Amino acid sequence: IDETFIEESGIEGDIILPVNEISEEDFFKIIKLVSPTLANDEKIQEAINFIRGLDLKPRRDGISVIEGHLLPTALNAVILASASSKHWDSNDSVRYLRDKALESIFHDVIEDTKGRKAKQEKRDYIKSEYGSKIASVVGSLTSPAHIMDTEFRRKMYARQVADDPEALLVKPSDRMQNIMADIIRLLTTSPPPEEIKKISDYEVKTAT
Repeated sequence: IDETFIEESGIEGDIILPVNEISEEDFFKIIKLVSPTLANDEKIQEAINFIRGLDLKPRRDGISVIEGHLLPTALNAVILASASSKHWDSNDSVRYLRDKALESIFHDVIEDTKGRKAKQEKRDYIKSEYGSKIASVVGSLTSPAHIMDTEFRRKMYARQVADDPEALLVKPSDRMQNIMADIIRLLTTSPPPEEIKKISDYEVKTAT
């Protein structure tokens, strides 16, 4: 991102992409550099407000999942999408970027919701408020919890993401943010050996 634009935006400090965490205010400031129209999209703000109303677990390091994962993932996805040929070929490029932001903001909602009925309510809400396309991509990004065998569930999840071209752009954004968060945590804290093993096992499994 051009330094002049950064200075004019009012963002303080260095920006390293992919980010480890980002405030809602800075998220919109950077989004504005990509697309001023997108930064003023009410649907994105509505989605963030909806997520804030949920009882979501914080990250392993205690940082809010919104500032510490969902907004960084959405920012990664928007920046990647803005450089893609599909974005430039789209008849409504802002709508395409908005879809990537919304899919990223919602990508963990169903998976992190307990109970079949509650999960379905979240699916219905996303579909009714944001459309079947967004709901479908979020579904592709949701691990199939009904599969009990861990290894088979992981393979089926990888397959459903691979079969959805729209999910394929959001998932790398999600992975980049997870890796960055783990690196920062390992460098700045002293997690116990069992936590280090969990991080190592997670990175190995998700990379294969």
